[in-house]
Amino acid sequence: MGGKIQDKYGNWIVSIIPIIFQAIGVFLIAIYPSFVTVILCAVCTGFGYGTFYSIANTIVTKNAPEERSSYAISTYLLITDLAMGFSPAFLGLFATTGQYNNLFLVAAIITGSSLPLCVLVLRKMK
Repeated sequence: MGGKIQDKYGNWIVSIIPIIFQAIGVFLIAIYPSFVTVILCAVCTGFGYGTFYSIANTIVTKNAPEERSSYAISTYLLITDLAMGFSPAFLGLFATTGQYNNLFLVAAIITGSSLPLCVLVLRKMK
């Protein structure tokens, strides 16, 4: 689904909307933890991270010169794996208070703060 939208409307819409969905989902579970918000968070996270991961991989592949595309993809995957390993350790600092609301709130702030970075990168690619 994301690929068809990317082909029709470009990188902007498929990059920005998943970040917003991810931030909203995590923010909802931070302010109102319940069964319903856990389900909403799962849907938003699945749409947000799931779409953004594959779209970002496509953007990296399309913008790298053909002879350097393997380096670009491996760098993208390396940074993604580092973030997936470092983030839980960092966010664990906020879970030591006994309330996970702080953890999810910090995760929502981090996700939301990545939006200007995404916009900056997309502008440079034009």
